[in-house]
Amino acid sequence: MPPVILRGAACGLLCGCLPVAGAAGFIDDSTLKLQLRNVYFNENFRDEQGMSARAAATAKSERVEWAQGFLLDYQSGFTQGTLGFGVDALGLLGIRLDSGRGRSGTGLLPVHDDGRAADEFASAGVTAKARLGKTVVKHGSLLPKTPVLVHNDARLLPQTYQGTQLVSSDIAGLTLGTSSGSSSATPLTAPACTWMAMAAVNRETSPMRAPSMPSASSCA
Repeated sequence: MPPVILRGAACGLLCGCLPVAGAAGFIDDSTLKLQLRNVYFNENFRDEQGMSARAAATAKSERVEWAQGFLLDYQSGFTQGTLGFGVDALGLLGIRLDSGRGRSGTGLLPVHDDGRAADEFASAGVTAKARLGKTVVKHGSLLPKTPVLVHNDARLLPQTYQGTQLVSSDIAGLTLGTSSGSSSATPLTAPACTWMAMAAVNRETSPMRAPSMPSASSCA
């Protein structure tokens, strides 16, 4: 069975197992968003100054691609009680509208070994989450946006991460966060990487500045 179907079945099973009496916040605070992105990318390489004659003869004069992206983002609320549980789901689909073997490689679409862009590409992910006070733990597919780690969203579809993230705001004026896992390979960000990051931000004195904390990453 395809992984996307298995993840969808797991999400449905988790939702079905939540206690009905405590599911009011889970349902009432949930959101479902569909975002459409239409991107045309033209990168010009006609200036051959500084290139050897051989390189100039084989170089692409330009890279031109046009693609349509679909982002379906579901985020649940939390079940009622001291310890609340929830689940998020993300579906991504990119479709080629225009490209060619001599014009591929813009980062909008994956490229096959023969130089042609893929007709389409897709991914899906599920995230389990728990909340205690003002501390939230998430495990699964992540789109991190912290002072030390931000997912790449510069092309058709965002880069997703697989791992665990903890963010705590229980201390007034201070946000603590830690993350670890691996990033997925995308047309723009391949290869995939493993990463670990920590941050502590004093929101009262410097909302955008994070002190030096351990962080590491490595790419395959």
